[in-house]
Order: sequence, then C-alpha cells, then structure tokens
Amino acid sequence: VASNVPVLSVCALSKKWLAPGWRLGWITVHDAECALASAGVSDTLLKLCQVSLGPTAPLQAAMPAILNDTRPEWYREKLQALQRQAKVCVERARRTPGLSIASEPQGAMYVMVRITPDALLGIGNDDVTFARELLREESVAVLPGQCFMLPGYFRVVFAPPVDVLDQAWDRIEAFCQRRAAPDVAGKSV
Repeated sequence: VASNVPVLSVCALSKKWLAPGWRLGWITVHDAECALASAGVSDTLLKLCQVSLGPTAPLQAAMPAILNDTRPEWYREKLQALQRQAKVCVERARRTPGLSIASEPQGAMYVMVRITPDALLGIGNDDVTFARELLREESVAVLPGQCFMLPGYFRVVFAPPVDVLDQAWDRIEAFCQRRAAPDVAGKSV
C-alpha cells in the first residue's frame, strides 16, 4: 500500500484474547494526506468514544500487560481449544432432532444453528420461541437468529470449555427430543 493511502485499523480484545463483552479495543489511523480528517472521520470517532459506554479502568490498566505478556503458545493452545469446541457444537447440533448447521464456523466464536421448520412441536421455526422455551425448560441461553436478521436460526457461543458445552448440548438435545415431531424423533435432521 502506498504511504499516502489512508488506513483505519480496528482491533479488540474480544476475539483474540477471548474476552467477549469487554468492549476494550483500539483504532489506529494513518492519514498522511488528511483524507480521513477532511471527511470528518476523526471527529466522528471522537464523538463515538464520548457517547459509547467504555471499559472499566481496571480493564484499561490491564491492557499493556495483556498485549506485552501473552505467551505465543497461549494463542496456539486457545486456537486448538476453540477448534475442538466448535467441532463439538457442530457435531452435537447435527445429531439433534430438528436442528442442522448451514455453515461451520470459520473465525467466529459462535455457530448459527438452523431450526428445521415444523420439526419441533410448539416451535415451528420460531427462533424467539425456541430460545425462550429452552431457557425456561432447560436453563440454557441462546440468542435468537432474529437478533442477527436470521429468523429460524439461533446462535450458540462455543467459548466455554468442552465439558460445559456438552452439558448445554445435553439439555438442548433433551429439549428437542421432547418436542420432536413424530417423524423426526430419534433421528438427526
């Protein structure tokens, strides 16, 4: 890239350091010819920082140590763990009646699970009803796909360890088994 090309780079702790929800990150701007500044980008970023809820002071204070002291093997270990955890979620969803996976995760810490229309009694393919009833009956929280403009799906975060994910999937599977339409019960979709 030529030195006069404006560059806006955004990074955060949420993904790379497995800290979703911390809302702690940074923006690096290279604007040699003031193209971004003249378009009002700098002013807009400043306003956004003044309006948005930011991270707590202890998180900000921890930032230098997090960036400087994280061992290289930690990244490798976490990546391998996330790959195992993703695989567990995909396999468990595929063998659960009324559920399927449209696409395996490729860089996210979550997977979108499809609810097969009319495969689960009392659910249809209503992701909000699915999420509400799963929480009520099994104390497992998932996000309805409608939150992401994907009705008929729900989101499962696979950041927890495999044993925790297995417990959650045991409950999701039990929920789906109880509600499986007669032609779906006992088989994966």
